[in-house]
Amino acid sequence: ARYKTAWRLSSLRFFIGGIFLLPFVFIYWKKVDWKGIGWKHWLMLLCCSILGITAAFILFHEALTGISATAGATLISTTPLFIAPLAFLLLKEKMGYIGILGILVGALGIVLLVFVEDHHEIRLNSSPILLLISVILFSFYTIGMKYLNGKMNARVTTPLTLFFGAILMLPVIFVKEVPLHTEKMTLAAWGGILYLGI
Repeated sequence: ARYKTAWRLSSLRFFIGGIFLLPFVFIYWKKVDWKGIGWKHWLMLLCCSILGITAAFILFHEALTGISATAGATLISTTPLFIAPLAFLLLKEKMGYIGILGILVGALGIVLLVFVEDHHEIRLNSSPILLLISVILFSFYTIGMKYLNGKMNARVTTPLTLFFGAILMLPVIFVKEVPLHTEKMTLAAWGGILYLGI
């Protein structure tokens, strides 16, 4: 239950972060050439919000129930292993032989970390897999945002994805049975959430 509460706090954190950054949207709104922005770009922005904020961080917090902090931090740091080939395929970025070798070695490390126990037995634990899916979703988010930032402005797109992503977490929160008792939170807890959000 504490992990479900944790990703409720995550949604609150992203909502606060999005609200805090909204002034930048208004400041830089006029600097965007909106003539070249159509509904497809807004749809892509919404998809980035769902993939990179809503889905990725719900899976991230669900994964924490069955994985160590060390393994979790290691898997999160593998994001470039997925971003590099996606950037090569979707954004036509260059990738040399050293980069390919690095991805292969990193992929081997992921397989060992996710599927092999300390005593060298094969396992199938859902938590590392959920975290890996979260990393992959965030990688797609990164690629999508790089494209959108080239069309719009990062100071416009980033606050909007944080804000939309937090809002889209609300339906999932209401479906789950564990409430977030904000009335019981101390000033120190609220201070921590504000610190993380801002």
